[in-house]
Amino acid sequence: MGTSGSGKTTAGKLLDKIIGALYPELPHYVLDTQAMGDFDAYPGLIQSTKAPSALAKPGMYQVWQPLLRKPEEIEKWLWGIFDGGPAILLVDELYVLKYAGTANYSDAYSVIQRAGRARKITTITHTQKLGKIPSDAYEQSTHRLGFYMEGTYNKFIRSEMLKCERCPNPQDSYGFHYQHINGRGEPEYYRDIQQFLGISKRRGIR
Repeated sequence: MGTSGSGKTTAGKLLDKIIGALYPELPHYVLDTQAMGDFDAYPGLIQSTKAPSALAKPGMYQVWQPLLRKPEEIEKWLWGIFDGGPAILLVDELYVLKYAGTANYSDAYSVIQRAGRARKITTITHTQKLGKIPSDAYEQSTHRLGFYMEGTYNKFIRSEMLKCERCPNPQDSYGFHYQHINGRGEPEYYRDIQQFLGISKRRGIR
């Protein structure tokens, strides 16, 4: 979680790449609701109003940019991933699953979070609008990365998400605080995602 430009998408993309290298048999699904160009160069890009079939093959990508964000189509797509079994699912931006004009939050995503481990589905999600997300959605997350946050979210992030009311905002451009959901003590601070993963930038991983 963090503000626009704080490093969320970069972190998510790098995590997806690392997990994919560890488990090359998993297909990758990306819900690119922002369509800001972050995933345009990825293979398997689909722009459509209707949900594409969940046919991504092992190690392959399906990047869906829903043109109209129809709740019924997003739910259909997510259920297809759930039914398909092992996969990596990246959602950019999570608050979109709180469907506009309704009080509904995605049933399919909630089930994926609760039962995804049994089906070997790994989820990576980004958000800058936690106020629109029900508490059970973020409470199901195992690892939490808190980037720079502004305004009213500061206290919420520190007290509810990172359990660290005294943590300052990151001092580095892409720094963040990390805490495992079952962790104890203060969150750990990293200057960037490469330090967190133990990766040297000189190795050419973007």
